[in-house]
Amino acid sequence: MGDSIGVGKTLGYEEETATLGPRIEKGDESYWLASYHPFVEVPKVAGPDIEHPSPADRRTCRSLHPDLVELTGDADNGARFSLGKLVKASGIDLKTTRITRDPFWTEKEEAPPEIVMDWCLISSTGSGANYLRATSTGDGPQIRRRPVVSVAHIKPGAVVVASGRTSGLQRGRIGEWPMHIDHGDGTAPTKEWFIEQVDQDEDDNEWIMGGIGVQGDSGAAIVDAETSVLYGQLWGGTKTMAPDPVSRISPYP
Repeated sequence: MGDSIGVGKTLGYEEETATLGPRIEKGDESYWLASYHPFVEVPKVAGPDIEHPSPADRRTCRSLHPDLVELTGDADNGARFSLGKLVKASGIDLKTTRITRDPFWTEKEEAPPEIVMDWCLISSTGSGANYLRATSTGDGPQIRRRPVVSVAHIKPGAVVVASGRTSGLQRGRIGEWPMHIDHGDGTAPTKEWFIEQVDQDEDDNEWIMGGIGVQGDSGAAIVDAETSVLYGQLWGGTKTMAPDPVSRISPYP
């Protein structure tokens, strides 16, 4: 989890790079989980090929890790980099919502609100354990390398870690109360969980420029720093809807 993914050259689609989430199993099928919004504009004639690394990142990967990514011939030929096909998504656009199943609202004796859906499934072959991609430079938080094997409802105030394509391995803290969002695009108002920086006294600019939720991090798995349970996936950064810069979470349960 945490690696770069993207769609190969596709007519009418301006490429975006996102972050690979966990591999999940449903019955006899295996899928990679990712965020849908980076791929929502891809023509739906057929399930598009999702590639790893993304086309935009291949030359960088080659220069940094020539032993891991050996390019031969045309660097834009993505056939050998295919991860799988985008086969399912949360909706035809980004206006799909559902009523949350989070017990937080039952405990507060409030009607459960709507939350935004933003996920897609990428076909996968084989199986394997889910680990967060750790930094190789020694920078960033030190975490215990444990497999992520279970999901849980979001725990307000929990310290979490995420490994994004752009930000790398980072810590954050889940907010104490979901954030009300008026989307302004025809989507019903929703209440979304979010991640903020752990120390509120730290410089906001560092979090904005390099914390969880910068461009390219969409789809990153949000994992509890202590228990390694999976809370959800990163949806995107929100810089203008709250007093402090935060990033939104799309919960799994």
